[in-house]
Parts: sequence; C-alpha cells; structure tokens
Amino acid sequence: MQTHTDKQKELIANKDAYEQLKSKLLKEYKGYAQNLEHAEDTFEEGIYLEKREKLALEIKDLGAKLREIETLV
Repeated sequence: MQTHTDKQKELIANKDAYEQLKSKLLKEYKGYAQNLEHAEDTFEEGIYLEKREKLALEIKDLGAKLREIETLV
C-alpha cells in the first residue's frame, strides 16, 4: 500500500474540482473559436488568439495534474 504526502492527498481530494475547471476552460476555449470567425479585424483576432493560447496552457497544466492524480489513485 502506497502512502501519500500531504500534497498528493490534496491533489486527490481536488480531482473533481480540477475536472470541472478543465471542462469549463475547454468550453471557453471552444467559444473563442466562434469569436475568431466573426472577428472584425486582425487586432480583434489577435486578442482572441492570445486568450485561446493562455487557456490552452491552463488546460494542458490541468491535464498533466489530472494524469498525475490518476497515477496516485
């Protein structure tokens, strides 16, 4: 039986919250795709692309965290 550190226990306890946050961020990320289609100019398009890139990094980090949790459970 594996014993977990406090940090690992906290990660496991927050798994559902991480999954919900990832789902919310994915929806927001996909929503920006529609905004990109209707962008008025390249400036507006650049703003949406920046926001999508930031969200992509957050989603990737959450995915890594969730995979780590799966190895602990």
